[in-house]
Amino acid sequence: MSTDSDIKRWMTTDDVAEYLGVKRSSIYQYVSEKRIPVHRIPDSQLLRFSRDEIDHWMEMGRVETIAE
Repeated sequence: MSTDSDIKRWMTTDDVAEYLGVKRSSIYQYVSEKRIPVHRIPDSQLLRFSRDEIDHWMEMGRVETIAE
Protein backbone atom coordinates (compact mmCIF):
# COMPACT_ATOMS: atom_id res chain seq x y z
CA MET A 1 0.00 0.00 0.00
CA SER A 2 1.30 3.47 -0.90
CA THR A 3 1.62 6.19 1.67
CA ASP A 4 1.18 9.92 1.01
CA SER A 5 4.96 10.35 1.16
CA ASP A 6 5.42 7.64 -1.51
CA ILE A 7 2.85 9.31 -3.74
CA LYS A 8 4.52 12.72 -3.42
CA ARG A 9 8.03 11.33 -3.96
CA TRP A 10 7.67 11.79 -7.72
CA MET A 11 6.49 15.14 -9.02
CA THR A 12 5.30 16.37 -12.40
CA THR A 13 6.59 19.49 -14.12
CA ASP A 14 3.62 21.44 -12.76
CA ASP A 15 4.27 20.10 -9.24
CA VAL A 16 7.91 21.21 -9.36
CA ALA A 17 7.04 24.63 -10.75
CA GLU A 18 4.56 25.18 -7.93
CA TYR A 19 6.97 23.76 -5.32
CA LEU A 20 9.75 26.12 -6.44
CA GLY A 21 7.48 29.09 -7.14
CA VAL A 22 8.50 29.44 -10.78
CA LYS A 23 6.71 29.14 -14.12
CA ARG A 24 6.39 25.78 -15.85
CA SER A 25 8.34 27.22 -18.80
CA SER A 26 11.27 27.86 -16.43
CA ILE A 27 11.30 24.19 -15.44
CA TYR A 28 11.39 23.17 -19.12
CA GLN A 29 14.26 25.60 -19.68
CA TYR A 30 16.19 24.17 -16.70
CA VAL A 31 15.63 20.65 -18.11
CA SER A 32 16.84 21.61 -21.59
CA GLU A 33 19.93 23.25 -20.06
CA LYS A 34 20.48 20.19 -17.82
CA ARG A 35 20.37 22.43 -14.75
CA ILE A 36 17.79 20.45 -12.77
CA PRO A 37 17.69 16.73 -11.94
CA VAL A 38 15.00 14.98 -13.98
CA HIS A 39 13.90 11.49 -15.00
CA ARG A 40 12.19 10.58 -18.25
CA ILE A 41 9.61 7.82 -18.17
CA PRO A 42 10.92 5.12 -20.56
CA ASP A 43 9.44 5.16 -24.06
CA SER A 44 7.73 8.51 -23.50
CA GLN A 45 8.37 12.22 -23.27
CA LEU A 46 6.96 12.42 -19.74
CA LEU A 47 9.19 13.97 -17.11
CA ARG A 48 9.23 13.17 -13.41
CA PHE A 49 11.20 14.79 -10.63
CA SER A 50 12.29 13.24 -7.36
CA ARG A 51 11.36 15.47 -4.44
CA ASP A 52 14.56 14.40 -2.62
CA GLU A 53 16.71 15.29 -5.64
CA ILE A 54 14.99 18.66 -6.04
CA ASP A 55 15.54 19.43 -2.35
CA HIS A 56 19.22 18.46 -2.64
CA TRP A 57 19.59 20.52 -5.82
CA MET A 58 18.15 23.55 -4.01
CA GLU A 59 20.51 23.05 -1.06
CA MET A 60 23.49 22.96 -3.46
CA GLY A 61 22.60 26.47 -4.61
CA ARG A 62 22.80 27.90 -1.11
CA VAL A 63 24.82 31.11 -0.84
CA GLU A 64 26.87 31.67 2.31
CA THR A 65 26.10 34.72 4.44
CA ILE A 66 28.69 37.28 5.53
CA ALA A 67 28.60 35.78 9.05
CA GLU A 68 29.74 32.43 7.66
